[in-house]
Amino acid sequence: MAMVWWILTYLDNYRPPHLLHVLAQTNLQAHLFMKWSTIKPARRPVYKRVRGVNIWCGYQYIWDTPHLVEQTQPGNTFTHLFGSIPLAATDHVWYYLFSIGEAPYKECQGPLVHVPPPLLQTWTSQAYIGTKLKGVYYTENFTGPEGPDPTWVPQNAGLHSLRIWQLEPDPLDLRFHIYALAGASGNRTLYYRIPRISPKWIPLLTNTDCVALTGAASGEMCWVATNHTEIQHLYVLFNSAIGDVGVWCIKSIDLGLTWTAFQITPGPLNLSAGNISVGVAQGTSPHPPGSVLYTRINWGLWWSHLTYLSTDWGDTWTLKSNISMQMTRLRCQVDPTDHSIVYVGSLVNLGNPQELFRSEAHGAAMIEVDGLHHLGLYLEPEISSMWIHETDHNWLTTLSNRHLWTTLDYAVNWTDHGETSYRVERLRILSAQPEHLYLARDQNAWPIVHPHGPHVLYVSQDYGTTMYGKAGANAHLPTGGGDSIPYNCGGVCLQGMQLFPPY
Repeated sequence: MAMVWWILTYLDNYRPPHLLHVLAQTNLQAHLFMKWSTIKPARRPVYKRVRGVNIWCGYQYIWDTPHLVEQTQPGNTFTHLFGSIPLAATDHVWYYLFSIGEAPYKECQGPLVHVPPPLLQTWTSQAYIGTKLKGVYYTENFTGPEGPDPTWVPQNAGLHSLRIWQLEPDPLDLRFHIYALAGASGNRTLYYRIPRISPKWIPLLTNTDCVALTGAASGEMCWVATNHTEIQHLYVLFNSAIGDVGVWCIKSIDLGLTWTAFQITPGPLNLSAGNISVGVAQGTSPHPPGSVLYTRINWGLWWSHLTYLSTDWGDTWTLKSNISMQMTRLRCQVDPTDHSIVYVGSLVNLGNPQELFRSEAHGAAMIEVDGLHHLGLYLEPEISSMWIHETDHNWLTTLSNRHLWTTLDYAVNWTDHGETSYRVERLRILSAQPEHLYLARDQNAWPIVHPHGPHVLYVSQDYGTTMYGKAGANAHLPTGGGDSIPYNCGGVCLQGMQLFPPY
């Protein structure tokens, strides 16, 4: 194997309490390995003697029972992912990356990196917020209730529009990639950035690209989804115009370098499309982790809401259920512990509000699970949000019609926590701290006259009875004063709250 003298251009770690992921990029294509241990290696200097003078060349590390990990991608690549590596919450880790040179065997190695245990926090300190009119904002001093106002920095360089439709994080962590769909419905572009090294958003896919891939006359990029198992996969839901060529999953297996279109359903009466939800854990399903995808489509003369399933990473799709009517844009949400379980919103007739249904059979045999409470999942014209605990699927929380509802027994019994003190329609919960709620408006807030007044963004520890504004000290100004999310930002967009884990 020939020696490749590569240089690290990017290196970062994702270290939640019990895992380690490492992401690196190099200037040349190479195939890297990682040597790591929870015991710090000894080192001895390496010298080269030149004309009678010892010249220091670096260190050789001497390990005590090291572990060897190969990058997950086959072949030589510019991007190198390692993990996930299971750890104890108190473990320190030392590692370096290397490639294998020619005989005699030598390691072409990178620097030794120390990863300490994460410092546990109660609330997240870093967050991205996507707004409907003013672009994307970032903070690294977010606080919990009664903490100081965070400083929000706009991050909009490279965007063709400040109208954000959706933010989607890298499946590993926001430190690696973050994706944004920006623009009006018929003129959206999918962007990405690597937060620590990209000064601006980089376009990956345009509406014009989708039209060319599908043969459509026009259409809408409705959703972007990532995959926790196949981390280089991206899925874009594209809905062509009514009477056109139908609904498509436009897929990339190389982080957006190339794209292929797979038809979900042909036209001609595709009215709207909701979202794509990607399975995380296999659970009771016979299909391997990450292979199961769901989507919701509003179609036909009677406005039927269809649930489609893919079990091959988005290549082919099968109709699984057809319940509901009315011209709303409904959504689906897969259970994070078992991808054979999916929740959908549906309207059973024109006179009833939205309902929540669940399938335990990959989208078939839907059963209503919200009793008489009307907790269905939907995107437009109203908004609702749902959270499922990452390891205990008995625990669900929904935000619907300004009320927060919780079940701890797999939707057998629901508790209404009452009306939130301000109208919010976006909910985020991090499983590490499930009692902490992050809430946001879907529409503009009035100018602020009190710290707990009508912000765009809030935190709460009591299911919205007491809400603490987190839009910044100058959110009452139309511009936000340069350090806040302004009140006239249009509200937070779909999936617009992207939070770094609180550690």
